[in-house]
Order: sequence, then structure tokens, then C-alpha cells
Amino acid sequence: MTTWLAHLALDTSRTDVREELRNAVAMHRRVLSLFPDLPELHEARGHFGVLHRVEQARFVVQDNREAAPERLPDGYAVKFGVPRH
Repeated sequence: MTTWLAHLALDTSRTDVREELRNAVAMHRRVLSLFPDLPELHEARGHFGVLHRVEQARFVVQDNREAAPERLPDGYAVKFGVPRH
């Protein structure tokens, strides 16, 4: 199984980024928005094996399916990272 580790540099000049960095629940929702919708949001974390943390103005997301940064609002973040096995 491939484990993906994505680093997303957040644009802190955006109001929505700054607000979500101050609100853990909103940040959690934003991270889960990187993955396909499931009927129950709380199932997404386990289903996709999502672990995440915020380091300064960066998401670090580990999962068993590649995150889809195109699901973020335009300009929200820049993605860099490679799959890790």
C-alpha cells in the first residue's frame, strides 16, 4: 500500500486561511475536503487513513490515497510532496 505524504503551503494572506488556522474544527473539515465525499464526514479520516498536522503555515497530510488539492479554493495552498512506501 502506498502512503502519501503531502505538504501544502498555506497562503496566510487569505482571510479564510487565517480564520481556519485559529479554528481546529474548521481546519479539520478543510483537510477532509481534500478527499472524496463520504456519507458520514467522521468516517473519512479512518477510511482514507488521514493523519494531519499544521506546522506554521503548512498542512502536513499523511493518507492512503493521494490528497486532491484541486478541491481547495483557488490560491488557498501550494502542494508539494511525493508518495512514500
